Amino acid sequence: MKIYLYKKTHRITGLKYLGKTSAQNPHTYPGSGTYWRSHLEKHGYDYDTEILKECKNNKDVAEWGQYYSRLWNVVASNEWANLTEETGSGGNTGVVWTDEMRRASSERLKGKPSLNKGKTYEELYGAEKAAEKIAKFKKSFKQKLSTKPKKEKPKKLPYSSDRIGVSYEELYGLEKANEIRAKQKGKLAGEKNPRYGKPGTFKNKQHTEESLAKMRQPTGPHKKKRELLVCPHCKKASDASNAKRWHFNNCKSKT
Repeated sequence: MKIYLYKKTHRITGLKYLGKTSAQNPHTYPGSGTYWRSHLEKHGYDYDTEILKECKNNKDVAEWGQYYSRLWNVVASNEWANLTEETGSGGNTGVVWTDEMRRASSERLKGKPSLNKGKTYEELYGAEKAAEKIAKFKKSFKQKLSTKPKKEKPKKLPYSSDRIGVSYEELYGLEKANEIRAKQKGKLAGEKNPRYGKPGTFKNKQHTEESLAKMRQPTGPHKKKRELLVCPHCKKASDASNAKRWHFNNCKSKT
């Protein structure tokens, strides 16, 4: 089996790519490098192919691939699309990136937009492959949620007479207490309250019988369902639940 070590040069942009293939016709084989293939999709599949070596096995490919990679400095040079040295292993398999290779690759790609930025899964992989990837992602996400330990939220104390005289520090801790006081201080606390120093709206006032009658009338979506009952002792009309609780046998007028 022949393995061809080749050099491809884009006719429009001049970008070069070093690669290997065992295809019968290496001139029609476009190459498999990630950056190189994206460059072809953007600028067109218009390139020249030069066969550098015809190798018999991957060992020869690795030897000559590394030779040409270092001869032309394909990783660091902006004239080449290779992200790693050609070792015959395909992609990054078996390649150990050195600090120099990482810096060179970073400098070359700095300031360039991501090749996949703004593209959907359908545009990148096609409708069928995109559906598989999305389904796989959802499945893994649900598994992570099921195995992730849930945080125990501190129980809030009910607002009752038990909380009278208890400080914010005792209820929530020092940090939370300071946050609450800061919010109160910056909003309507003290003289900033528009009703500061004024008496309550209903202080020393009593509702008229007309107002009380309106309050007793059922309102809202349950208006039709509520049945008014008239107490035989005090003659007041109220809904069934209140009538049974406060009127009839329990009416104060009866006693």
